[in-house]
Parts: sequence; C-alpha cells; structure tokens
Amino acid sequence: MYKILMISLCSLLIFGCTTKNKQSEFDYQTSDQGLINLLVQQGSNPAKIHYISFFIDCKSQQVVTDISQKGVLLGFEDDYINFSDKDQLWSTSLNMSMPLTLNEVTTYRNKLMPIIPAGACKHVGWGAAVVK
Repeated sequence: MYKILMISLCSLLIFGCTTKNKQSEFDYQTSDQGLINLLVQQGSNPAKIHYISFFIDCKSQQVVTDISQKGVLLGFEDDYINFSDKDQLWSTSLNMSMPLTLNEVTTYRNKLMPIIPAGACKHVGWGAAVVK
C-alpha cells in the first residue's frame, strides 16, 4: 500500500511540474513589497535614499558580462562578476541609489529586464541595507 501511495504522489508531482505553465511570470510586485515591508519593519525610512543592489544569476559568464556592461550604460554601478560552484551560475550585482518605494524598485528593474536574455538567467532579486 505504501509503494502505491508513493508512486501516486510522485506521479502527481511529475505531472504537475511538466504541465505547469512555463510562461508564468514571477510576481515581482508581491516579492518587492514584502522586502520593502521587511526593511521598514527593521527601521528603514523608505523616503530616504537607499543603495539597492539588483542580483542577476545566469548560465554563462558572457551573458553576465554583457548584462553588466549594458547596465553601466543605463546608469547602474557594476559591483562584481562571480561564479558559484554550488549553483553552477555566474552572478553580478548592478546597483542604484533610490528611495525605497515599490514604484522606484519596479522602474529600475524594468530598465534592466530588456538587457537580460530570456531563459538565460534566473529572476532578478535585490537587496538593501536599513537606512534610518
């Protein structure tokens, strides 16, 4: 009975993963608002300028290098290009100073999205320190 139950569960998981809409969009607004709320709960003043780092993880060094160079042309500061043995991904950080609002974070991420090749990178994350 246990074997049948496990096979059924595994089949459902595999079927669910393969039939999931591959074009589904990551919900950046919910994620961004959650991070903003967390920073505010920690004492950050959203009206003050924050140094926001957008994190981009991709499959190849060349893609990350190209994104970094194009990001600089868009006014971002590049920070690093690094390879993670654990994740087998190349990473970069592109930074911008801005007020800590959903509108600002969205505006600057939207500037980055066109320079990131579809399917070559993971979702664009970001982080900031608390600014009181």
